[in-house]
Amino acid sequence: MNKYLFLLDAGHGGMLNGVPQTKGKRSPLWEDGTQYFEGVGNRVLVQKIKQKCQEAGIDVMDIVSSQRDIPLYERVERANALQYVRPCIYISIHSDAFSKESANGYSVYTSKGNTKSDKIATIFLANMM
Repeated sequence: MNKYLFLLDAGHGGMLNGVPQTKGKRSPLWEDGTQYFEGVGNRVLVQKIKQKCQEAGIDVMDIVSSQRDIPLYERVERANALQYVRPCIYISIHSDAFSKESANGYSVYTSKGNTKSDKIATIFLANMM
């Protein structure tokens, strides 16, 4: 068992029966008929990160694992309950819809002040490249 359990959180709701679960949180409809939904994209990213962690032997858990739009307080309650079992690293994925299909990039935010989170975020960012 690894020292830490990585907790992954896909923000916003996904898609249920073709219906986006979070109002707004989407790109405009593009000329080719496609559209980006933040909650759907967040779930794709969480699954990719989860797969990479598993391949690297890192203990990981998707604390959302649903298409429903689970409120932040509930996601935080789930994460907080697990921290008493073993030390956790909580990663919440939130993408932003965009109006230009060529938009790309990412950013990472941590709590105020210099904490262990900053060190972990630096490692995470270095491995995103």
